[in-house]
Amino acid sequence: MISTVLVDDHIIFCDGLERLLNESGNFEVAGKFHTSIDFLNAKEELPKLHLLILDIEMPELDGLELIRRIRVKDSELRIVILSMHDESIYVREAQKSGADGYLVKSIDSNALIQNLTRIINGENVFPDLPKKSKISSPLSEQETRIVNLIATGINSKEIAIHLNLSPLTVQAHRRNILRKLNVNNTAELIRISVSKGFI
Repeated sequence: MISTVLVDDHIIFCDGLERLLNESGNFEVAGKFHTSIDFLNAKEELPKLHLLILDIEMPELDGLELIRRIRVKDSELRIVILSMHDESIYVREAQKSGADGYLVKSIDSNALIQNLTRIINGENVFPDLPKKSKISSPLSEQETRIVNLIATGINSKEIAIHLNLSPLTVQAHRRNILRKLNVNNTAELIRISVSKGFI
């Protein structure tokens, strides 16, 4: 049996996913958590885990940061994001964070089980991403990292923690990014960055 943990703040969805996995005959849900912090606090007390299925958007600590923290100590646990978001920005960030797969919540039950089995067997399963534009980006590598994080919806303080920078440095980078792309707000920043393939 594949020992599996679910981390998702949508309780009804989490309960339904637990039933589906347990009824599949191959997966056994060893725990359900509705925040990333709860899972981190309990992880060492859980039996040997094979698979973690989690959402991106969660209170206190998002799924991408949870993956990064896990990967510091655990490279063997197979990690799958199951999200309502199908935008390429989230998929790319999941890959960078160390996820082994990215599936959308609209997937049907049979396809979900099939893809989870592939991931457990060592495959990486991600949606096909559109090819990036060949337009040269005016942004530095650090600025590109910041734009990617902005696009996931986190604020400057959280970005500073992610990148080990001071909040003032992040704010300075944000001003430079807006100036370089000739935009006035975050919505325009993301739209231009995505449309031109900068992120």
